Amino acid sequence: MRVLVYTDGSKDAEQAAVLLEKLGVARGGEVTIFAVSPRQEQEDELEQSADRIEHTLEDDASNVRTVIRRGDANRQFMEEAEQGHYDLVIVAREHHGRPPRLRFRSTTSELAKHVPAHLLVARNVPDKLRRILICSAAETPSAETVRLAGLITAGSGAEISLLHVMSQVPLRSDSPEEDLQASAEGAIERHTHEGEHFEAAIAALRAAGVTGDIRPILRHGLVVDEVLDEIKQGQYDLLVVGSHRQPTLTRWLDVLLDDVTGELLLKTPISTLIIYQQKALAAAEPS
Repeated sequence: MRVLVYTDGSKDAEQAAVLLEKLGVARGGEVTIFAVSPRQEQEDELEQSADRIEHTLEDDASNVRTVIRRGDANRQFMEEAEQGHYDLVIVAREHHGRPPRLRFRSTTSELAKHVPAHLLVARNVPDKLRRILICSAAETPSAETVRLAGLITAGSGAEISLLHVMSQVPLRSDSPEEDLQASAEGAIERHTHEGEHFEAAIAALRAAGVTGDIRPILRHGLVVDEVLDEIKQGQYDLLVVGSHRQPTLTRWLDVLLDDVTGELLLKTPISTLIIYQQKALAAAEPS
C-alpha cells in the first residue's frame, strides 16, 4: 500500500501517524511524509517532525521517504495527493472542530471530494484501537466499501460494529411493518433485505482478514443523528464511511450522501476513514 502522511510540524499531525501504525496498513508498504514550508526558517521544524513520524513507522513500512516543498500549501498538497497514485492519504484534525491542520484553505470535506484515495482524518487518537464503527447502506456500492474497510482495519485487531441506519419510511409499499422496527438479529433471522446485507457484509469482513468480534447494529431514524448517537454510546475509536463519489447512483442520492459524509466529518469527535468509492468500484471490476 502507498500512503501519504501530511505534517505541518504539529503534535496532531504526528498523532495521525501513530493512528496509521495502530491500523497496521503501512506494514510492508511505502510511506511518503509530505510537508510544505512557506518560509525557509520553518523547514527545520518540519524535518524534525518528519523524523519523528518516520521513527513511529520504521518498524512497519518497508520504505519511508520525506518530501518537503515550498510554495502554496493548498496547491502543493492537492497536486501530490492527486498525482502520486496513493492508496491512502492521512491528515490530522484539531480537537476542537476547526478545519484540518493543513495551514491551507481546504477543509476535510473538500479533501474527501477531490483526493483520489482513501482518506483517514485523525482526531483524538487513542492509546489503542479497541472499537471500530463501519457504516453501511444495504446497497451494491456499499458492499465493496465494507470489503475494503475490512482490508484496511483487519490489522488493528479491533472489535468491529457494522451499522446500518434504516429509514422510518418504507422503501417498498409491500414492506412489512415489523421490518421498520427490526433489530439486526431479527433482520438476519427473518432474512429481510437488511438481514441478507448484514450476512454478506460479515462474510466480506471475514474474507478480508477481520478476526475479532463483528457486531451488526440496525438503527432507525436520521442517518447523521443515529451514527453520532451510536458513536457516543459505543465509545468507538474510529468511524468508517463511504466516500462522497458514487457514480453508479442517481444524482440526488449522490448529493444526499455527500451531505451525510460532510456532516459526519464536521461533527464526529473521533477519527474517520473515508473509503474512496471509485477506487472501490474499480477494485470490484474483473482485471
